[in-house]
Amino acid sequence: MYVTCVKVLGLMNMNTKTLQLYIKALSHKPSTTLQSEHSLPNMCLPTVSCQRQESINAKHCTTYNQLTKWQPGLASLVHPNYIQTLSLPLQLEMMVHKDFPFAPMGMVHVANQISVNKLPSQADKLHLQTYFGGVFYHKKGWLFEVVTTASSANNTNDDAPDIKATSFYLARTKHADAAEAVKNHAKQAPDWISSAIAVGVSEKLEVNFASNIGRQYAKVSGDYNPIHLHNMSAKFFGFKKAIAHGMFSKALTVSNIANKHRFYQSPFTIDTVFKHAIALPANTILNTRECASNTINFNLSPKTGTKEHIFLHGNIRF
Repeated sequence: MYVTCVKVLGLMNMNTKTLQLYIKALSHKPSTTLQSEHSLPNMCLPTVSCQRQESINAKHCTTYNQLTKWQPGLASLVHPNYIQTLSLPLQLEMMVHKDFPFAPMGMVHVANQISVNKLPSQADKLHLQTYFGGVFYHKKGWLFEVVTTASSANNTNDDAPDIKATSFYLARTKHADAAEAVKNHAKQAPDWISSAIAVGVSEKLEVNFASNIGRQYAKVSGDYNPIHLHNMSAKFFGFKKAIAHGMFSKALTVSNIANKHRFYQSPFTIDTVFKHAIALPANTILNTRECASNTINFNLSPKTGTKEHIFLHGNIRF
């Protein structure tokens, strides 16, 4: 069975260690059922941390830049999203821990925050560290944080890494009859995840997603979540069609904004909420508006159809 899954999902393209992690993820059975107010998840995530030293592979980084349209003038600088691509094996290693209470495969990336003090260059050697953050109530299950920090060798300030990236993943589950009690006792997600950002009068740019972009991005990022690869595998996890990776849609958005606004020349933070899945293929419009307070608001909406339907929204603060 595992051999068939590996072939169908294209996992043979990855290295042996990462392949072993994906096989573990496919077979991982949660050890804890988070269903009642007496099993709140705030203390249920294992206290684990994974870290490693990473020398950036210039060829791989260039391929990532090309796929995400990170402009040639920035080629020497690492894309803000790239760090999480490097940390994916560390994230997987934590999610196959025996005490991890959720099924790793089929999870949905709901929101992402990236804070940058300084963008590393491709020549830097980085220290990566990944760990679990908080767990929050969600009407469709539980949101939990996976935090990654990256610091170059010449950064001696542990409290201010070059990049800190936090992903909020949704582990879908039905809450028990005591859902209201659980909701009242559990932590609530940060306000910026639930609040919508009005872009207003904006600049517009067409951004398109090819039908096979999920497989293309998986080969570069190592993210082989089945919901992104094929319609058939996506349906198994409740989606009608394969959907675009959240971090790919964010990367395209950031790249397009960076082509015009040089926010990356100073410290910045990018908050992004993945509001609706982008079913592949898709033609979208990137709407942006630069505010007076060193903030760029953005959203990604369908090229045709209702204007109220938003795929993702967020802001860049610098």
